[in-house]
Amino acid sequence: MSAVVAWVDGAIVRMNAALHSIFDNSTSYAGSVFEGIRAYTEWTDMDVPNGHKNIWLLLEHIRRLRTSAAAYRMRYDYSDAELVKATVDVVAQNVGSTYIRPVVFRGDGLGVDPANSPIRVAIGSFEWGRYVAKHLHNDCASVLVTDLIRPPARMFPGHAKAAAGYAAWSQLAKDEANRAEASEALLLGENDQRQTFVVDGSGMNLCIVEKGSIITPDPMKWNILRGLTMQFLLDWVEQNDLVSWSYGDISLERLLEADEVFLLGTATEVT
Repeated sequence: MSAVVAWVDGAIVRMNAALHSIFDNSTSYAGSVFEGIRAYTEWTDMDVPNGHKNIWLLLEHIRRLRTSAAAYRMRYDYSDAELVKATVDVVAQNVGSTYIRPVVFRGDGLGVDPANSPIRVAIGSFEWGRYVAKHLHNDCASVLVTDLIRPPARMFPGHAKAAAGYAAWSQLAKDEANRAEASEALLLGENDQRQTFVVDGSGMNLCIVEKGSIITPDPMKWNILRGLTMQFLLDWVEQNDLVSWSYGDISLERLLEADEVFLLGTATEVT
């Protein structure tokens, strides 16, 4: 990572000073939520809302950070505007096409009870190229469908971008894909009848193109993250009357028979 500075609890510091204790609650119990945001040296010809110095959907990401933190009862005093400014300040000092990591985490304090751990907020950035870059076939991603089942909403707040979820299944799925020499892993959801459907990737949303229409799993139904890049795409094609789209369940058979399959996310971009 080539980051020079980070923003930590209200101040710009050098990256080597942006450290936390091994006794932080978040280290032992995954008590953190985060965002991943990309900054570009120049835009494409697409009109991007809420762009700040070429930072992709910055305000939307900062708003979702607050929503994720609230799901885990991690409330902080900084306003969205302050975190937007802090992000812009970090990017301005870390030059180049950049990946940005805002994170809210529980600080010093052991024990599962989080009450005595302070809530901390930090933002760093570093150079990160193409996310889905391994085991490509004709410049396209190869995927493995895992047996891992995403838990329902009664078990886990899937709308929150939390470290706990990435530790519980995303990393396991990605590791399985790596060992199979696949670019990415797709995870399953299970309905009340114990039928399984493909719902998303290890860290990105999924959509298929079927007879000229876009189909994507319903985030509410399957308790998966409502991706900001995915939502931007759906809004964009709808506003420009390009193609139709709808929520739909994607069986393995439907996935295999699709005309096209895309993985979408701010890190993943459109793959």
